[in-house]
Amino acid sequence: MLGDVKPRRLALRLGWHRSEMSRGSDRAEGWLTVTLLLLFVVAAPLLGFWAGNLAYRSEKKEHDAVRLRLTRVDAVVIDAAAEPGPTDGTGMPVQIWVARARWTAPTGEYRAGYVQLAEQRPAGDHIGLWIDQHGLPAMGPRRAQPGTEAAVAASAAVLCLLSLLIIVRVSARVVLDRRRMRSWQQEWDDVEPRWTRRR
Repeated sequence: MLGDVKPRRLALRLGWHRSEMSRGSDRAEGWLTVTLLLLFVVAAPLLGFWAGNLAYRSEKKEHDAVRLRLTRVDAVVIDAAAEPGPTDGTGMPVQIWVARARWTAPTGEYRAGYVQLAEQRPAGDHIGLWIDQHGLPAMGPRRAQPGTEAAVAASAAVLCLLSLLIIVRVSARVVLDRRRMRSWQQEWDDVEPRWTRRR
């Protein structure tokens, strides 16, 4: 008997329990709730996998495209690096060192110019330098994080699906509640005159 309490309570909540108070709209609401739950359980993993896979491939493709345009070369510092003064207009010191360096472009010709360094380096030091197709210094590619992008995309897709299903459930509940109220009002309009005469 005790084991039957929870299924009976669930059936009551879903509107499946046959009673004089149970209406077709109650059963429809119960079936809609179960259908939406099953839809979420089935669709959420598939949608999350699809969105995550799409984001992963997109991030990797973008990173690979940037890497194709850039080349990492060995450059030699010609003049000792000097720390520049404030350049951002705030008066705060900028911790960037500028040095003159020499490197070989992809075409094979030697290039020289000013490069930015994270620390002071003396003349003759070898440094790694990113250059573009024209052999000019370029900002290195940002660190690829396709796994993180995929996780964020998958989570966002699942949350969007959940939000959509909740909106559908709430909207259906509002429509069914209005229908139930109209039905109850009509029944009361039929019963109320007879009931008040008996009093």
